[in-house]
Amino acid sequence: MEDHAMNALEKIAPNPGMVTDTLDRLLRYALHKGGVRSNQIESAETRWDALVERFAQMQAAPRVANPEAAPALIFAEFKPGSTRHDANVIAMTALVLDIDKEADLDRIRAALAGWEAAIYTTKRSTPTAPRLRVILPLAAPVPARDWIGTYRQFAMTLDLPGLDACAEKLSQPFLAPPGGGHFERLPGDWLDPAPFIAAARQAEYDALPQPEAIGQQLPAVPALDTDLIPAPLRGWVADVAYRMQCPVDYCAVGALVALAAVVGAAVGIRPKRKDDWLVIPNLWGGVIGPPSKKKTPSLAEMLKALGRLEVAAKEGTQQAKAVAADPETKIKQKLLKKELEAAIKAEREEARLETEADAYVEAKGKKEVPSRQRRILQVRPAAIIKAELAALTAPPTGTLQARFRTNDVTIEALHDLLSANPRGILVFRDELVGLLKGWEKQGHEQDRAFYLEAWNGHGSFPLDRIGRGHVICDNMCVSILGGTQPDKVRGYLYQARQENDGLLQRFQLLVYPDTAAYTGMVDEYPDAAARDTAFAVFDTLARADFALMGETDRYGKIPHLRFADAAQEVFNAWYDDLHLNQIEAPEAPPLIVEYLSKQPKTFAALALLFHLIDRADAIRQGLAPGPVSEAAARRAQGWCSYLAAHARRVFALGQTLQSQAAGELARRIQAGALDGLETFTARDIYRKQWSLLDDPEIVAQALGELTEAGWLLRDAQAAGWQMRGHVRYRVNPKVKA
Repeated sequence: MEDHAMNALEKIAPNPGMVTDTLDRLLRYALHKGGVRSNQIESAETRWDALVERFAQMQAAPRVANPEAAPALIFAEFKPGSTRHDANVIAMTALVLDIDKEADLDRIRAALAGWEAAIYTTKRSTPTAPRLRVILPLAAPVPARDWIGTYRQFAMTLDLPGLDACAEKLSQPFLAPPGGGHFERLPGDWLDPAPFIAAARQAEYDALPQPEAIGQQLPAVPALDTDLIPAPLRGWVADVAYRMQCPVDYCAVGALVALAAVVGAAVGIRPKRKDDWLVIPNLWGGVIGPPSKKKTPSLAEMLKALGRLEVAAKEGTQQAKAVAADPETKIKQKLLKKELEAAIKAEREEARLETEADAYVEAKGKKEVPSRQRRILQVRPAAIIKAELAALTAPPTGTLQARFRTNDVTIEALHDLLSANPRGILVFRDELVGLLKGWEKQGHEQDRAFYLEAWNGHGSFPLDRIGRGHVICDNMCVSILGGTQPDKVRGYLYQARQENDGLLQRFQLLVYPDTAAYTGMVDEYPDAAARDTAFAVFDTLARADFALMGETDRYGKIPHLRFADAAQEVFNAWYDDLHLNQIEAPEAPPLIVEYLSKQPKTFAALALLFHLIDRADAIRQGLAPGPVSEAAARRAQGWCSYLAAHARRVFALGQTLQSQAAGELARRIQAGALDGLETFTARDIYRKQWSLLDDPEIVAQALGELTEAGWLLRDAQAAGWQMRGHVRYRVNPKVKA
């Protein structure tokens, strides 16, 4: 009977005419179907007067045997086709008060004076303990997100005791009158929720946490002091950096790594006074910066010095080939070969006669050989003829090796290049992290071991390949140079955090300087004089025969220099401070410790390079460079301090990834990137593939940090879905206040 009556109620059509009375207004609601355990609902709407009239009839009828069978209404508008769940509520259409204690009708009437309302006793109401339900239709729907606050603001205004908090729930069903009880209607205006919504929002805003500073900043780095750049290179480096509008750090690193490749395994340094520890001045360097900051163009400009050397080497080879192809040279070669053949025969004949003479003396017991067995050779020694023949096609003094650099190369090809170019090779890659990740690909497992061995500069590496056989390279000297972006370094450090083999720590000259904003195009002529001065240093050191200038011993094939006395004191003091105060510091991060532990090689290599640059004029004249000077050692010390600061910034990219991701999300929130979303999930963020925010795990950590810092609020509507990964967030309004 009750269900049938409610079905009839649902079919009441809206008033087709103009609305002239508040009782004619439509009220949207949902019928709860299937009992208390069901979440099934059916949307409906009716005129308020019809609803009040029906409720009055139901309450006037005898009390039903099973009050739970009475229709249950949810005064809310749901998403089409949805179920009874808070997350599916769009807006609330009526405000219900359940007064379970101290239900005083006179007090309620006074509190609700002027508002339209329907009041009836509920199924658990008794004469001694009355329970009342009050339904107040709303003049405008209340958005779901504002409901709880609006309800509480209205309840505070009424100041009625005994209100049941269950009425705050968005999808709470309320049973229709059970019959046999009290019912009355209070005439008045429909409740305007606007002032209560405003008060609720203000109260909510006042209660919100104040957003804290978010996102750990990267460590500051010092600007490169141009006095640390050797004078012969300084003007060239500064000129290129100015015209490229890039940090001078990029060009300085590129120039030093390029020069290290030129010197390579031609000469080393023994940093300790007595020990035989040998350092080869090959360097691994990299520059880090945002896109379009001229990383690759600036490095490529520095490598033009190597290009010049390779062109000169090619010209020298062609000249030698031309000399060898000259007719006069060929005639001389032919004559010398004939003379050499005659000399070899004569020397063999002389040896035979000497043997016969010795046998004659021994057999006859005479001291003299018969005159017929003695001959006088009138030819030149074969050794002298061989030297003249070799000199005809020998390369001139100071010959350059054919190659100094390569780009995309396999270890097999690099192995061959090192065998043909004993000083070593520079590997240049536009994307440095791409090179490192390439060593981890299937089929390239040996690449990493190859490069790690080549970092020392003087090792050997056996290579076994079908078709090549067993080949050993005795001068594993490789320098590496390239550029990359901070995001790529972050990703690499994040992925490598579980398997750290110290590979990135071997990049001694790895810099991440601050970059300036674009200020306008620079269009000026290059400083040709400064460039020629720098290139002359490269040419001198590339042609120098250090075997005639440095110390050698029977245990090592590579000539070497040592520190002068004052320079040795500088190195020793720096070495002790490095270990006592930095490497062994309790708070030192492991990645930094690993980097610093490799700095002694960096110090020694840079000091040697700086000394050779300073002594380039003397070397050009054939003079020995002498011991490494104190000035070179102090310049190397300054570079090590500068590089250590940059290493702390670089490795902080991986150590503070979560905080940086939170900072990046906070920056995008402030920029309005999420303004179109009232609420959002972690998936909404990482699907955008923003910088630092493309990994679900990192996004989840960043959202958690922003929530703890008061930037984000967990949406109360999503509480029931949290265990299924549907946590929704919204931005704290105070973020943009």
